Amino acid sequence: MTIEQDRSDLEWHEEKHDNREVFAFTVLNTDRSKCLGCFYLYPSDRPEFDAEVYFWVTEMEFNKGLEDKLFAVTKTWLDNKWPFKNVIFPNRDSDGRFDPSLL
Repeated sequence: MTIEQDRSDLEWHEEKHDNREVFAFTVLNTDRSKCLGCFYLYPSDRPEFDAEVYFWVTEMEFNKGLEDKLFAVTKTWLDNKWPFKNVIFPNRDSDGRFDPSLL
C-alpha cells in the first residue's frame, strides 16, 4: 500500500469503529512501541455466523508462535466478552492456522 492508501484505509476503519460496525485492533508489544500484527472483526454476510475475524502477525512474530497465541486469545475473548453466538475465522482451520485451500 502507498502511504495515501494506508491513510485512507485507516480513516475507513476509524469511521466504521466509531459507528460500531467494524472493529480493527493493532497488536502491540508490551511497551506499545512496536506493531506485531492486526486483527479485524467484521459482521458476517453468512446468516449462520454473527461475525468474521481476520488477523495477521509479522513474519518475525509468526516464527515465534504469535499467530497461534493470538488465535487462542482472540477466540477466548470473543467467546467471553462479546455477544456473538457463532464466529468464524475464514481461511483458517479449526486450530486457527491459515489454510490456503479454504480461500
